[in-house]
Amino acid sequence: MSSPDTVQPQICSIEDLHISFVGPTGGVPVVHGVSLSVGKGEIIGLIGQSGSGKSVTAMTIPGLLPPQATQIDQGTVRFGDVAIEGADESVLRTLRSHQIGVIFQEPMTALNPSMRIGAILREAALAIGVTERDEADALATTQLREVSLDDPDRVMAAFPSELSGGMRQRVVIALAFIKNPTLIIADEPTTALDMTVQGEILALIKDVAKRRGTAVLLISHDLSVVESFCDRIIVMKDGEVVEEGQARDLMTDPQHPYTQALIGCLPDRAVPRTPILQTEPGRQSGGDRLEYAKNAASDAEQQGQPILTAEHVSVRFVRNRSLLGRPTSYFDAVKDVSVTINKGETVSLIGGSGSGKTTLAKVLSGLEQASSGSVQAFGDHPGTVMRQGRLQFVFQDPRSSLSPRMPVWQIITEPLLAAGREPDPRQKAKELLDLVGLPSSALDRFRHQFSGGERQRLAIARALSTSPNLIVLDEPTSALDVLVQAQILDLMLELQTEFQLTYLIVTHDLAVARHLSDRLIVMRDGSIVEQGSVSEIANGPKDAFTRQLFQGLAASPLDEPALKVAPKLR
Repeated sequence: MSSPDTVQPQICSIEDLHISFVGPTGGVPVVHGVSLSVGKGEIIGLIGQSGSGKSVTAMTIPGLLPPQATQIDQGTVRFGDVAIEGADESVLRTLRSHQIGVIFQEPMTALNPSMRIGAILREAALAIGVTERDEADALATTQLREVSLDDPDRVMAAFPSELSGGMRQRVVIALAFIKNPTLIIADEPTTALDMTVQGEILALIKDVAKRRGTAVLLISHDLSVVESFCDRIIVMKDGEVVEEGQARDLMTDPQHPYTQALIGCLPDRAVPRTPILQTEPGRQSGGDRLEYAKNAASDAEQQGQPILTAEHVSVRFVRNRSLLGRPTSYFDAVKDVSVTINKGETVSLIGGSGSGKTTLAKVLSGLEQASSGSVQAFGDHPGTVMRQGRLQFVFQDPRSSLSPRMPVWQIITEPLLAAGREPDPRQKAKELLDLVGLPSSALDRFRHQFSGGERQRLAIARALSTSPNLIVLDEPTSALDVLVQAQILDLMLELQTEFQLTYLIVTHDLAVARHLSDRLIVMRDGSIVEQGSVSEIANGPKDAFTRQLFQGLAASPLDEPALKVAPKLR
């Protein structure tokens, strides 16, 4: 890593930047006097809570802020000799095509849903001067292999919707690197990746950056990622820089109270299944705030009784079809899986991206049809139970799962309105917003007016609206900064204790799984390789793959060689 005294030639700089969001009632300041610079080959971490201004600040560099919704009130942004503010769009397009790569936070919205992955990567290759289709395909294949997608032919032929969240994220990383840029802006690049692949991807980005002299501006809420990856760290709060310094110094001896609070919110530093935050400013007591859910638990259902069972479940998808539309090959996403979930417990499905975790969770929720086997929830088909509101699902990508046309109060009360169970939806929506830590003033805002973490909280509020007995959560905290993550984890534990809720959690974050769970189910290549209590699996894993996962969790975040030898998930 760079020493504090090393001065790298600047490739871009921001000076005294002030940005406002533009609305019908005037401008709302969101960034206040931010200054930063990025040197050649330097890796900088930009951290802070959702809504702190990290992404807004970073996206001024490639000129990606929407002009109709934002304005730069003051300050300068330069990339090399180019002044970004006021630059002609053709100049910005050239920079984005050849010198600046962006890894976006939400891959489902970054990839064209109507194009196959091969066509998306081929288009990027053609934009940088590749003229032959075969050469473009070869370059695309190489990039996919570099980001640990070991079946590039299948990925190239797939649409984004046919890939797992982690696989889509890796495609976005490959898309950014295909142009061999001078600067990579990585907005939460490992959000959807399990720990071993996360280490692999970070090692790849860092290795390529150092070899090519590529600078990286990493936007992240994951402090362990930033600590192990970056030369310098810049901490933002409420649109301002509150602290910056060398990564090791800042993480071991933070000076600002906000930085200290961020580090103190990591779930692996708390006793499992206990509150991470001792006090949360502005929170009401659980009894008052959660009054609406007091009928959630049925007295007839006793703690520990099986409420969901799956026997010999398999899911097979068609991979290729003939010219006449007949299937010619298949992909087995889930293979002969049997699962039991008991009332009141928390079970986490963990494993590599593409291991079948989310597909299995959707089958257990009635959102996906099993090819064979049987599933029952509360003695009925899970789809029926979901329509009744007793089972709810929180999707991984809130931007694609929440309607862009509805105001917030309609989004989060829609399940209740569909069941005819809510006479005062706006009042209920206000309670739900308070439940997940959002202000009631957000009732009439729309999805695009929230940060990624705030959208995730809206998705959780929507799931809680029907007072469910069982909630299935697909990566519930993947888009949240550590402070908000801690609030959500504490909230989940509080709800579970108060109302005997049951959770099935799909996650790649072993620290979250270990903190919340009673039992872990480890999946690989569509099969369950191990399951048992958290202590059994964490302290004595029997399967080699499980040992790899927990070795990654136990490794020191400052151990760079450990990142470089992280095992591949095949």
